[in-house]
Amino acid sequence: MSNLVFDGSLPAKRTICFPNLKILTMKRVTFSDEYSIQQLLSAPPLLEKLELHNCSWGDLKAVTISAPKLQYLSIREYVSIREYERRRSSNGDVCEVMIFGESLKEFYYRSLFGHYCLYNSVSLKKAEIFTYPNQSKQIAHHMYKLLAGLSNVEFLQLSFAVVKVMVIYGKELVPQMPMFNNLMDLEFIGMSIDIHCATLLVLLQKFPCLKTLKFSEGIVAKSDGILNPVPPCFLSQLKCIKIDKYGGYDHELSAVKILLDNAIMLDEIVLTCSERFAKDSELQKEFYKQLRELPKRSHNCKMVLKQPFPDFIL
Repeated sequence: MSNLVFDGSLPAKRTICFPNLKILTMKRVTFSDEYSIQQLLSAPPLLEKLELHNCSWGDLKAVTISAPKLQYLSIREYVSIREYERRRSSNGDVCEVMIFGESLKEFYYRSLFGHYCLYNSVSLKKAEIFTYPNQSKQIAHHMYKLLAGLSNVEFLQLSFAVVKVMVIYGKELVPQMPMFNNLMDLEFIGMSIDIHCATLLVLLQKFPCLKTLKFSEGIVAKSDGILNPVPPCFLSQLKCIKIDKYGGYDHELSAVKILLDNAIMLDEIVLTCSERFAKDSELQKEFYKQLRELPKRSHNCKMVLKQPFPDFIL
């Protein structure tokens, strides 16, 4: 057997042995037996893909995932409002899941309360870290430990809620993070971003080789002025900036102006219009005029406006 799905329960037998298992999917399973978990998540010698969706670690305090050939790991936990309020009020410890991923290439994580740590993830190519807006020092610490284990990743999708919780409860942790020297592509997801966010700028200091930066929910500037500190990649490596859901507002134009004034090696900035903006021809005409007049530190930079009709290149 190479592909196995557990939905809602585990086998009743104590001994679980799947020597040929390559793909394992577990949905809505509550773990209570550490021995059985170890047999499923670490023992299969050929396991390559593991998905844990809406699973619960019960009363367990620590679990290890260390399948030697594991290349793909997806952890998705969707917490109900009732469960969210219960956990927030109790503020108790959650199970620490230690992942040893020397062969891991893709890692996907969507959760609110999870405590997951990656070790030896030297082969990691792609990762997505998504958490939901929440304020807790405990969650900030968990996010820091999780991010620190991703330092070898090449493409990262990062929920801006992670940055927000670090702003409030983990400012002292961000400077301690390792350098992400392999990271080439970074995408922020989940919410619009203020380019002057201090924690964002400190975090970007850790990505010196970044070539593509994307803001999938838009970007704003609530004040004028230069970026302080300017991320090193803006001065040497960053070639492309992508901004989705662009609405043509002044605070968005201010953000674009700041980016153009600081990213000196930029080849392209791509603005994908919001649905409202794409339908307003008069607003677009005024915006095009303003955009053409913006100064650019990189003289080779082109600005692309993506919309339902053919793109404009300025």
